[in-house]
Amino acid sequence: MFINSRRHLFQLPLIVLVAAFLVLDFSLLFINLTLSQRLESNTELINLAGRQRMLSQRIAKDLVVLTTMADTELTDASRTQLIANIDLFEHTLDAFENGGETLDAAGKPVTLDALTDDYAQQLIADARSIWQPVIDCEQCFAKGEVPDSHKVMQFAASGSRQLLELMNDLTIHAQNISLNNINRLRLAQISIFVLVLINFFAILYRMTAINRLTKHTQQQLMELTRHLREGVFLIDAQQTIVFANKTACLLLDESENDLIGTPIHRWLGTINGLTNIQLTGRYFDVCTALVSTSPKELRMISLSDITEQVNLKNQSTTDPLTGLLNRIGLSERYQHLCHQQHPIACLFLDLDGFKLVNDQYGHAIGDLVLHIIAKRFEGCLKSTDAIARIGGDEFVIVFPAPGHPSDLDELCDRLESAVKRPIQVEQHVANVGVSIGLTLAEPDTLSLDQLLMQADRAMYRVKSTRKSKPSTEQEASQASEEN
Repeated sequence: MFINSRRHLFQLPLIVLVAAFLVLDFSLLFINLTLSQRLESNTELINLAGRQRMLSQRIAKDLVVLTTMADTELTDASRTQLIANIDLFEHTLDAFENGGETLDAAGKPVTLDALTDDYAQQLIADARSIWQPVIDCEQCFAKGEVPDSHKVMQFAASGSRQLLELMNDLTIHAQNISLNNINRLRLAQISIFVLVLINFFAILYRMTAINRLTKHTQQQLMELTRHLREGVFLIDAQQTIVFANKTACLLLDESENDLIGTPIHRWLGTINGLTNIQLTGRYFDVCTALVSTSPKELRMISLSDITEQVNLKNQSTTDPLTGLLNRIGLSERYQHLCHQQHPIACLFLDLDGFKLVNDQYGHAIGDLVLHIIAKRFEGCLKSTDAIARIGGDEFVIVFPAPGHPSDLDELCDRLESAVKRPIQVEQHVANVGVSIGLTLAEPDTLSLDQLLMQADRAMYRVKSTRKSKPSTEQEASQASEEN
């Protein structure tokens, strides 16, 4: 049973053991303070009980002298001193019996606790019965009368001796009470000290066990991490690699020893705030997390290969022939532009003469011509502009509308010039042109289909008039009304 109790003690949570240690420590401090106060109080009690013995004898002697002396100035002084000694004895006896205030040896007020045990109360009661003649004498002196000499002599002969014995017994009893209190407090002090010592060793045991478990857990974690399919790095506060698993080493084509101790940005670049990166032609999702390890906190960086997902995403949003966006990709970019709360410009481009290229040279050559034209279009645009192929020879460009209309004219001129340059494909030379329709819209006012419909109308206006400059959707509407 003792072994089980000890096992349960050492298995308590560390926070419980620490709390118990604090409680025991404060309890020990409280007992020490109480012991100090009790020693001081008991010492005062013993001193006052001893003073009662002395006062009883002095009072008996002074009573005999004052009763037999002539009435002189010296007698008056002695009478005053006697009355003061009787009052002091009486107040001290009351403090022993009921608790309260009296004067110490220096004449300063001191408060005593009552002696409540039966033996002490009996001693005090016996002392009062013997002390009563002294009270009667005090009253006589207070009235200026001389007390009965027979009573005084009787008290001096037997009463003072009995009172002395009672005060001796009371002093010895006070000493015994003091010793018993001190022994009890010291026993409690020793008991709590033993408990504090046991608790201290329990805390040491728990901390050692936790440290051992932490190290074991870290070793298991490292071993598990070492064989993960994801690339995992552990870096310290200085961004230095302290661990790299097998997959991470394979990704960087380096050994673990070569990676450890080197800065992470040397291999991955700046990754703060990034959600994915590209390494060795593949795409990786980046995840960072703080790891509480001993003796210091580390940061874990994991790389998950998402190349397949990225490729599938690109396939769903990319035109396979030209590498430009398809209609789905264009829709995503358009939504992104709408969120920027900036006017949007849309260009609808339709190639002129491309059907003749297909008819003369075949669809294979036509596909190559489309690919070349797509690259030329991209060369005329900014990285923030979105271009898509939405049909056979139809292209759409959406981008933030520039502040000056002349910028739109310049862009359209660049696009037309890029297309009009002869296209060399194998032994063939193709010459095509382009018709461009333009429309402007505020964000979130038109759907993508509505935007394309307006730009498409403007493009057909260009085709119908064979103009080399772009036509707006408004111009197309006016032309339709004239026709």
